[in-house]
Amino acid sequence: MRASVEEELAKAREDQGPKNGDVVFRRPYYYKEYSEYSGDESVYSLDFTEKESRTTPLTAELEVEKVRYATRLKTERDAVTGDENYLRSPGINYVSYELRNGEWRRVGELFLAASTEENVDGTWTQVKEEKRPTALVEQESKSWFQRMQFWK
Repeated sequence: MRASVEEELAKAREDQGPKNGDVVFRRPYYYKEYSEYSGDESVYSLDFTEKESRTTPLTAELEVEKVRYATRLKTERDAVTGDENYLRSPGINYVSYELRNGEWRRVGELFLAASTEENVDGTWTQVKEEKRPTALVEQESKSWFQRMQFWK
């Protein structure tokens, strides 16, 4: 398992950089992203867990530091392909594996970003989150009988 993880991380480190950025479609938006893994090839954490299951007796969770670069969301694919203004999000990438029929299979992946930064005049500054307006709903005090009258 460790050999396959090191091989996977080495391949990911070779393919990192903006030239390998992929356009991703998550309905209804498009964005372009790529990733960089920081540190040496051997900097990762791999935890194994035994389960009481015959189909998947072992699970493993890989934890590795990663920096994700992504553009802002756009509704048109053509607008994303020319966009080179990336947002940087350093964080930790969690990858789950299961042992099935004697082979390790990748089950899922989760990236937790610590912060999001924007490149302004060559320096990375934290993105200010826009506060969304919330609607104030006035609740009327009704008796239990008035609440039960759904036909009104």
